Amino acid sequence: MRLVAVLAYAALIMPATVFAQAGSTGGTIGNTDKSIGPQVPTARAAERKPPPRPSVSLCQKLPGVWEWFTNGDVTVRPNGTAIQPASGISGNWSCHDRDVIFHWSHGFTDRLTLSTDGNHLTGTNGIVAVWGNRKG
Repeated sequence: MRLVAVLAYAALIMPATVFAQAGSTGGTIGNTDKSIGPQVPTARAAERKPPPRPSVSLCQKLPGVWEWFTNGDVTVRPNGTAIQPASGISGNWSCHDRDVIFHWSHGFTDRLTLSTDGNHLTGTNGIVAVWGNRKG
């Protein structure tokens, strides 16, 4: 017990400069590249940002004449209607992001995906594969 008391007393009377942090060899503590001013984004922060969305929706590219998988060309109109002149079939279409749905007058519903370049449609009507390619 006396030894503990002696060591405690010695620690109290020794100058503070004698003690060092265990394992410390000197150097700077903390981040040195921070400042008080505004922070400039690094290249890594820019890499983490999602790519900007295109200013024109792919759905706006849908109107036009399409080579259809059956019965000839389909004309897709900007007003949400479509017609296949060779067969006399007409319909309505809707689009969200790249998902396109055609409701045809003969009772079939085509569910398609528009390619990222806006030139190809692929999907199904629940029975067969359906596709279309932009003409021109």
